[in-house]
Amino acid sequence: MRLVRRLTTGFDLTRDSLTVLRNYPTLAAFPLLGGIGTLAFGAVLYLTVFVVDLVGGWLTLGALFGFYVVTTFVASFFTAALVASVDDVFHGREPTVRAGVAAAWAIKRELAVWAAISAVVGVILRSLERSESLLSRYAAGLFAVGWTITTLFVVPVLVFEDVSVRGMFSNSASTFKRTWGETLNANFGIGLLQGVVWLGGVAVIVAVGAGLFSLVPWLGTSTVILGVIGLSVAVYLVGRTVTDIVKTVLYVYATEGTVPPAFADFDFETLEGRVEASTASDDADSPTT
Repeated sequence: MRLVRRLTTGFDLTRDSLTVLRNYPTLAAFPLLGGIGTLAFGAVLYLTVFVVDLVGGWLTLGALFGFYVVTTFVASFFTAALVASVDDVFHGREPTVRAGVAAAWAIKRELAVWAAISAVVGVILRSLERSESLLSRYAAGLFAVGWTITTLFVVPVLVFEDVSVRGMFSNSASTFKRTWGETLNANFGIGLLQGVVWLGGVAVIVAVGAGLFSLVPWLGTSTVILGVIGLSVAVYLVGRTVTDIVKTVLYVYATEGTVPPAFADFDFETLEGRVEASTASDDADSPTT
């Protein structure tokens, strides 16, 4: 019963977040800009890492560190811009790309620190994963899961709070602890929706492409290739935006106790174990047979 309740709340959060995106499509500009920036810098830096890797040694680790720093900073910067813009929506302000970027720029130093720390961890994990020791690879996998959980809300923490490096991680972990069920199940719902939409879209594109191929082969092939690429980009942008909307609303409620108007129909009393507490109370009050 609790699992069903958790899944339901996760899907409800996803639905309301999609409504926010539909009303404010400008929000999707941030993951688009972040994706373009990450690909642009990442391609150059990855090529550098690949070339340096032929030499090996500490030079490889240094190049890899630079790759992680830049790509993490770019991704985090536009995530911060999106989180700030979602907060504008929650407070009745019209979100703009300029305002979101300005909010992220205001915490550029904090984001750079986060990117550097994340890069160090990334280099360490990569070294462990490439180790010949099975124990090292197993430890790397476990640490990667814990790291992901602990840092899931780091960007919202940096956007909304003035915290130390230690506070960045402790507040993020605390927020996840209070919202873990909704966070995991909302992510599951978003991933499931992305998969269904992508597969359905690909089926339609292939069907159309096949029809065109019988008439004009090059047109049919081009339709399938461009259609799948366009669909993949669209699905990614919607999924990324909705994920950060969910993350922001959970953070705002967990830390401020306020319910954004767009989520007025969502029962936030499911957070922080109150569902379990109320269920236990109901069971205690029910007559025994």
